[in-house]
Amino acid sequence: MKNRKLIRRTTSSVAIVLSLLAPSLFVSSLIAEPASASGVAAIPDTGFEGGSLNGWDSSSASRTFTEITANGQGAGIISGTVQFTHGARSARANCAPAVTAATWAFGPFGSHAGAIQPTGSGSFDAALVALGMSSSDNSAIKSMITAQAVSSRCGGSTNPTNAAWLRKTVTLTAGTTYQMAWNYIGTDYAPYNDGSVTSLIFKGVGTPTVTVNNQVQSYALLGFTNPGTGDYSTGSYGSTGWQYSTYEVSISGTYDLGFAVFNIGDTSLSPVLLVDDGLGVVTRNGETFGAVVPNNPQAPSLVNRTVTYAANNADSGSAPVNSTGSGSITVAPNSGNLAKSGFTFAGWNTLSDGTGVTYQPGDSFTPSANLTLYAKWTAVVSSPPATEPASSPPATEPASSPPATVPVLNTQPATAPTLAITGPGSQWLLFAFALTLVTGGATLLAVSNLSTSRKKTRLNWERL
Repeated sequence: MKNRKLIRRTTSSVAIVLSLLAPSLFVSSLIAEPASASGVAAIPDTGFEGGSLNGWDSSSASRTFTEITANGQGAGIISGTVQFTHGARSARANCAPAVTAATWAFGPFGSHAGAIQPTGSGSFDAALVALGMSSSDNSAIKSMITAQAVSSRCGGSTNPTNAAWLRKTVTLTAGTTYQMAWNYIGTDYAPYNDGSVTSLIFKGVGTPTVTVNNQVQSYALLGFTNPGTGDYSTGSYGSTGWQYSTYEVSISGTYDLGFAVFNIGDTSLSPVLLVDDGLGVVTRNGETFGAVVPNNPQAPSLVNRTVTYAANNADSGSAPVNSTGSGSITVAPNSGNLAKSGFTFAGWNTLSDGTGVTYQPGDSFTPSANLTLYAKWTAVVSSPPATEPASSPPATEPASSPPATVPVLNTQPATAPTLAITGPGSQWLLFAFALTLVTGGATLLAVSNLSTSRKKTRLNWERL
């Protein structure tokens, strides 16, 4: 039977723990900036598509989980979708709300995912040793569990009991943010808490800075059952949904990547932790169930976000259907053939006037909040009228040669020819004649005058 002894919530020792953990119960003293799950790398060769735990070390021999129950099953895989069914549970005052009966379905990223669930053997302390974690890490986690039991007002036992674990040696590069997907399933009800953890332990020489889930330490709490505990919590009979854990290192080299899930205060109604190299799917009573909001504000968040598309004064067509999901969202095409007279569709913009961030169909991004994308319109620029070839200037007629200087009427050429007529004796024959002369491009006409001069008569030239 399950041990239901609850701790006192008003002991001075707990108050001392709380004061030591201030100012935050969820954040270590060294905090890195939150990392987005978008744009980070999957850790190579950490999937389970071979249908087994090959390459992974585990707390027990591998088996196939055909369903999720409260009974411990050890370490293994799920193939395809598995179900978990539970009954209703009334509210726990100041701790957890009531839940209705439900059937959950959990699917992997591909065809298979890793699965671990505590069995009757294998302690929490032994699990942390197997993952390579230090005794100081062990003490810090137990102190956090104790403090959160009080701060959450759920109480419950604070002593981790049995556990199951997975470990794989991986090679990581400094400066790269890596991610793994996981899903915690609580098969117990509040105030009986259970939990899970992930770790990254360096295997080489040196002391790298290791950051897990944006906290500068070698581990991070994952899903827990009681509200307000762990970095994520489910409440009675619930799931965190698929989440990402992130890892960064300052020295490239070999590391042990680990996951553990454990009971607290008892060894029954054991939780389950699914592990994969990508986000799977979850439904509750046939409806999609997204990722829960983390308790720790520094932890990676994959809360469902909705992207709404707006026609933005289009004349015709319709906006695409809204996109809802966690993590990265792919921008929709102009599937409804939006059109606007005098404009062309130029993508989607975060502001209606087009001055925000522009996304093209097919782009992917992770929205930090619900978002409206407006159709972006670019005015059509009219083409200038075709330029007619410049008309050639009228052909220049060759300049006519200046007219030859023509002797002014009655002005004789400088060397006017003379005509001499000779005959026998001294008697003249009386006759008239005409001559033409071409000179300097002009034609001159000379008509003889009858003259009584001896032997010669002078010609007078006129222009024709």
